[in-house]
Amino acid sequence: MERAEALKRRKEIYETKHPETKWGGAPGKFGGDKKPIPKDAKIAPFAEDTAKKMGVSQSTIQKDIQITGNGNNSLFRIFGLDS
Repeated sequence: MERAEALKRRKEIYETKHPETKWGGAPGKFGGDKKPIPKDAKIAPFAEDTAKKMGVSQSTIQKDIQITGNGNNSLFRIFGLDS
């Protein structure tokens, strides 16, 4: 569970640094004035980048992130482990 918490925090930092990797995180304003991402500047999605660095599968990273959930859906909250 500690790994899941650490991955959740790492994901928050990663998506702050690379907002274009966030689900629905295309750069620019809603409805227009969007700047295209250069084709040669591929930034890997969080799960892909982290899985490669940790030597695990992307689904392992995604499942660990899902464990932390958000709000009432968090497994930490369900099992009374939230702080």
